[in-house]
Amino acid sequence: MDKTKIILEDGSLKEVDSLFYLYNSKYYFIYTLKELDENGYVVLYIVQVGKEVKQAPNGKVETGYMIGVDIKDPIESESVQSSITKIVDSKKNGTQNPEIRILPMNMLVNLKIGSKKTFRLLKSIVEEYFGLDFSSEESGTDKENNNTNQNSGAGVDAETGAIVDYRSKYYELEDNNKELEKEIKELKEKLESIRQIVE
Repeated sequence: MDKTKIILEDGSLKEVDSLFYLYNSKYYFIYTLKELDENGYVVLYIVQVGKEVKQAPNGKVETGYMIGVDIKDPIESESVQSSITKIVDSKKNGTQNPEIRILPMNMLVNLKIGSKKTFRLLKSIVEEYFGLDFSSEESGTDKENNNTNQNSGAGVDAETGAIVDYRSKYYELEDNNKELEKEIKELKEKLESIRQIVE
C-alpha cells in the first residue's frame, strides 16, 4: 500500500495507506486509517472513483476534484468483493491477476470521500501482504465502532478473512476510463513506431 492524502467526509485532509486499481473498466480506491476493531481485524474502506461534477447553468462541469463513493448496484458490490479477494490472493501468491491493474497513486488527484463501504481483513494478512506496520499504533477498538461494527448483513470470505459490509447506503457516480484508454492508445502507437524503426 502507498501513502497518500485524501479529503475525508468531514472535510479534513488525512494521510492514509491505500491502493488504487482498475477492475472491470472502473476505478476503485482502498484505504485504511490503520484502525482495529474489537476482534483485532483491520478496518478498511473501499470507494469507486470518478470525477466530481457540479450542475451549472450551461450543464455539468468538472470541479477539479475526484470523488470516491460507495457502490450502488448489489451485483457490482459482489464483484468488488471478488476483486478484494483476488488482490489478496495475488499478494499471497506473488502473482498479478490479469483482471486487476494496480494504478500509480499520482493518477489520483484531489480525492474527496463522499461515501464508502467498510470491510475488514485479518491483521496478519495486512501486515504480511500489504506491508503495513502496526507496531506504533495503539491497540484496541477503532474510534468508529458505531459505523464499522456491523457483522449482521455482512459477507464473509473465510479464506481471506475479508468482511464486506453491505449495510451502508448505496451511492453511485458514473465513471469512465477514456483518459486511461487514450494513454494506452498513445503508448501502443509509440511502441509500434519503435518496432518500425528497429525493423
